[in-house]
Amino acid sequence: MAASPRQPLSRQGVLRITEYSDHAGRGGASQLSTVNVGTMVGRSGEVVEMMGRRAVDLFCVQEVQFKGTGCRIFGRGKERYKFWWSGEKEGTGGVGMLVREELVEDVIEMKRISPRLMKVKIVVTGKV
Repeated sequence: MAASPRQPLSRQGVLRITEYSDHAGRGGASQLSTVNVGTMVGRSGEVVEMMGRRAVDLFCVQEVQFKGTGCRIFGRGKERYKFWWSGEKEGTGGVGMLVREELVEDVIEMKRISPRLMKVKIVVTGKV
């Protein structure tokens, strides 16, 4: 039996993200996804198109292969995402997060811990 949106997942004590955006017409639920992209170099358009098609709000990616740390905007029109990344000096490996542009104001902290780990804090229905 699946947990209700208000129950912790896998007894970890972490609540599901719910009722924080209704821009996609899903009754207030937000979509979170993760994928190993192989590389974001030259593929950002393809990744953004996939996110829009799947109505994803927060997208975590591995193997971004960008150097250092940074952020930029990807996409056009209604499908725009802010991309934060943390990569190796050589441009290998790395992780990143894409957040739908309408939700960027709700991001209160984006911490790059290492080229393999990032932490995001988002306001969800008035709570952090």
